[in-house]
Amino acid sequence: MNRYQKLQLYGDRLRNYLRAQKETALWCMISVFIWGLLAHAYGFLHCNLSHDALNAFVATPTEEQWKIELGRFFVPTYRAVFRGGVTLPWVIGMLGLFWTAVAVFLVIRIFVVRPKRLIVLIAGIMVTNVTYISQIASYLYEFDFNAFSLLLAVCAVYFWEQDRGIVSILLGGIFLMLSIGIYQAYFSVALSLIIWKSVMDLFDDQDTKAIFFHGLRGIAVIAMGCLLYFLVGKIIYSVTGITPQTRTDVFSRNGLTSLGYYLSLIKPSMWLLLSNIMLEKYLNKYFWLFVSILTICVC
Repeated sequence: MNRYQKLQLYGDRLRNYLRAQKETALWCMISVFIWGLLAHAYGFLHCNLSHDALNAFVATPTEEQWKIELGRFFVPTYRAVFRGGVTLPWVIGMLGLFWTAVAVFLVIRIFVVRPKRLIVLIAGIMVTNVTYISQIASYLYEFDFNAFSLLLAVCAVYFWEQDRGIVSILLGGIFLMLSIGIYQAYFSVALSLIIWKSVMDLFDDQDTKAIFFHGLRGIAVIAMGCLLYFLVGKIIYSVTGITPQTRTDVFSRNGLTSLGYYLSLIKPSMWLLLSNIMLEKYLNKYFWLFVSILTICVC
């Protein structure tokens, strides 16, 4: 089979898949756009920009460099490919809702959601949450590429869920790396979806051993994505000569120093968590015992 025949085969598989999922995809798309326009049309239909959007009506070289300094080094590429550098609210809104609708479709596939009412509710939650409201009200110029970052994070989990060995891990890692390289915050979406999918599988009485190893592959996807992001970032900063912002900790520190810094945060983080649920006098005395019990419960 030559290259053209392989491409034709993949194209046929994609068309057959889309035909089979046509109804679900339409429900996702229509639900997201209805919720999105009801909630955010005020932002898409005028140019009363605010906050950081005032300085980024046109993406100047300074603005593009700022994004790279923040570790969001794929944003300039996104702008060049999908919409250009001018902040056009309607275009940004339509692109953002489209990426969100695709993300909703993949979430539906990951969790095997069938009732139409649940599809509508999931679409509503994903498009009318506080994060989206804040972005459209204050950072409208970022809405579409942040929604694209969300889609890439969901794609990473979708490929992990396909459970095709090293291929799923590599594809998941690449998509997660791209997501973090546009907007780092949606890393937490990928992590949360992996955790919730594992929990749901346990509730469905699936094989515990299989879920455990599937979860380990999820950890591998997360680790792969973070490693690729770090390596690509180092290359980009080395080639361009741009200095990362000091608040972008992973690049403002060097190698093992950065790793050691993040490892040093584990104990304070656990302390903060446990201090919210028990008295400090017991926490001081039995801290490591409580950490061990918590770790066993999570595992």
